[in-house]
Amino acid sequence: MGRKVFESHLRQVTLFSSLNSRQLNIITHRCQKRFAPKDSVILHQNDKSFDLYVVISGKVKVSLLSEDGKEIVLDVLKEGDFFGELSFFDKRPRSATVTAITDSNLLVLNRETFLKILNENPAIAINLLSVMGQRLRKTDEKIETLAFLDVYGRVARMLMNLSKEEGQRLKDGSVVIRRPTHKEIAHQIGASREAVTKAMKTLVSYQLINIRGRHIIVNPQSFRM
Repeated sequence: MGRKVFESHLRQVTLFSSLNSRQLNIITHRCQKRFAPKDSVILHQNDKSFDLYVVISGKVKVSLLSEDGKEIVLDVLKEGDFFGELSFFDKRPRSATVTAITDSNLLVLNRETFLKILNENPAIAINLLSVMGQRLRKTDEKIETLAFLDVYGRVARMLMNLSKEEGQRLKDGSVVIRRPTHKEIAHQIGASREAVTKAMKTLVSYQLINIRGRHIIVNPQSFRM
């Protein structure tokens, strides 16, 4: 990827949206580029590294792994998102594992370099804090969901969130979303695949969702969480 193309990708990253061409050029010369093939682990939970990563293309998942191998997906990040900010700030081991869902191109900024960039461009720090605040709220919502909702409620809330984040609204008010696998849903809501299958069948039987091939039609008016 050429410098000019790379710089155009950086312009789409919320973290760097306030920078001018000169500042973006500085970043492109101070960062490293990394390619992560599909299903490869980018960061391991408890790794001792403090770099900040930006997703230039592709998708990655942030997850926690228990001692018995159970996985809970905390978030799915796509082009323009970043990760690794907690260890960047507190210099403690990584709090989660990050894995490439698809072939992904990443920008890597080491701690010392990024601190210099932050000192020179306070607007980046403001953007960074804003995104971190949004993530804390999202984490609070996930904890609440896991603590107080049954599997049916967790599946319903996840589908509603997907419809808000990446859904395409139809003329009748319903929303089309990509159909996640039952395994993907189970990992995100902390349930078994069998329980998710049962919950999905219930949602279909009550006509709250309609499954069409690789897509799901969600009617936001039919159930509210």
